[in-house]
Amino acid sequence: MVLHHSERGWTSPTTFHGVLDLDADTLALFAPHLPSFSFLLDDISAERDEALRMRAMTALGRLALFCLRHAREPLELLDALSRWLDLVEQVRGAPGGMEALARIWRYIFVVSNPAEPEDLVKQLVAVVGQGSKEEVMSVADWLEQKGRLDK
Repeated sequence: MVLHHSERGWTSPTTFHGVLDLDADTLALFAPHLPSFSFLLDDISAERDEALRMRAMTALGRLALFCLRHAREPLELLDALSRWLDLVEQVRGAPGGMEALARIWRYIFVVSNPAEPEDLVKQLVAVVGQGSKEEVMSVADWLEQKGRLDK
């Protein structure tokens, strides 16, 4: 199974025969002698947020898929995240939830690479609430430490 998320969506074949650069006649000649397999593609870039929300998986799994889909555009993510706050709370309340959220917030910062990370910290806390300030601040501390290491 391949989990894919990009701006354009999956554009390549999902079968072994599909990746071979053979004309139809040659492929027909060799097909009985070639392995035939494909993979299951889960292209979340083409999925609606509500469909992601309805998946039969943990709250952390659904929230992670949502963030994978939207993290490249932090303003869009922050706007949409306001409708997923119940899921954020479910994750926070689960064992290890605060650490899991800190990793999700960190992923958002790494992928979006904001010019002003401090502004994104403030915006994220404003959307997800003061209850997540500790998790977001751990990301801010990580960013500060990373800045020192990169210099």
